[in-house]
Amino acid sequence: MAIVSASDAIVTFNVKDFPKLVLDRYLLDVVHPDDFIFHQFGIDDAAVLVSVQRCRARLKNPPRSAAEYLDTLERQGLPKTVGHLRAYAGVI
Repeated sequence: MAIVSASDAIVTFNVKDFPKLVLDRYLLDVVHPDDFIFHQFGIDDAAVLVSVQRCRARLKNPPRSAAEYLDTLERQGLPKTVGHLRAYAGVI
């Protein structure tokens, strides 16, 4: 799909299964989700925060506090993103 859609990057936790040699042939990069989301802060902090708020709000059974939600994201492999988000825990 990334090749057909002329994407610039593949965002995946599975970085190891995308060899640089193959990606270079299609002018693609592979980006870890933590790096991708963290980079979005530099583009539009507010949009990232709204997205995080919406994602957390959808968790209803059971609902999660901001701290619980951030802990979950960190366990899922997003330490840089969570490090930045912790400063905004009051609005998440």
